[in-house]
Amino acid sequence: MSRATHLALSAFLHRFTPQKREQMLGYLPEEEKQEAESDFLGFESASVRFLSAHDRLMSIHYSWIIPYLETYTKEDAHAFASLFPESTYTKISEALHLPQNPMKLTHIGQRFYAQTLYRMIAIESPQYIPIELLPQHPLDVLLSLSKTKLHLTFDYLGLHDLAVDLKKMVQSHTMKSIHAALTPSKRTYVGKVMKEGEPITFKYLELDLWDGNEKQLANTLHLRGINRVSKALFGCHPSFLWHIRHRLDTGRAKMLDHFCINPKNEKMQQTLSSQVLKVIEHVSNEA
Repeated sequence: MSRATHLALSAFLHRFTPQKREQMLGYLPEEEKQEAESDFLGFESASVRFLSAHDRLMSIHYSWIIPYLETYTKEDAHAFASLFPESTYTKISEALHLPQNPMKLTHIGQRFYAQTLYRMIAIESPQYIPIELLPQHPLDVLLSLSKTKLHLTFDYLGLHDLAVDLKKMVQSHTMKSIHAALTPSKRTYVGKVMKEGEPITFKYLELDLWDGNEKQLANTLHLRGINRVSKALFGCHPSFLWHIRHRLDTGRAKMLDHFCINPKNEKMQQTLSSQVLKVIEHVSNEA
């Protein structure tokens, strides 16, 4: 029995009383029974509400959708794109040169196109598991963040790298320029990190060589934040990573993959996980 099947079975067993569950598990071989019982403990609620294919699609960044729609006729691509909100439809339609306005789909049509498209995207991963059946993970909260908050999480985590460099910076005029490039909230945050001390150091940013390009600095810090999240996620279930990646654009997802390597230090990974959770709390309180 595959891992995904075990998890689906565990979700199904949640619907029954403990006595009935034990009776049903009795029909399984001992090894599979033990694994099913182990998976069962990973669920928080006895009632698992499964999302519709349409709801699942709404959490996927449109950059993942476009390559699939490129394989269809303009008419079919128009129908698929019409599943999405107006802002997303506009981006897809501009990329694929579709009509300016979305198609009006019937309820049955919407269901058909949503199920077809989501099945195509999800089936590419042999270890794909629906989000409702994922094993628990310390960073589950990442799956509930909006795109804006997820990006802000990367930005603020990148400030931990900046704090390390600022502490060793010699040129005061460069330091002032860097502080001026940050928002007041980010200046306050990086000052707090500097005061508390950053326990994890990656490759130095070499900001003494910074040419004053504020956009480049922001992009660099954003990537450093993705690096910290990636290291914290190393070893998670492949489907957990799948759901995180598909909430991001394909470019950020590639960087997440690139950085997601074994930190080879359990304490370091725990510290990074703690940092991610604290930053998410900070970002949520700011909103």
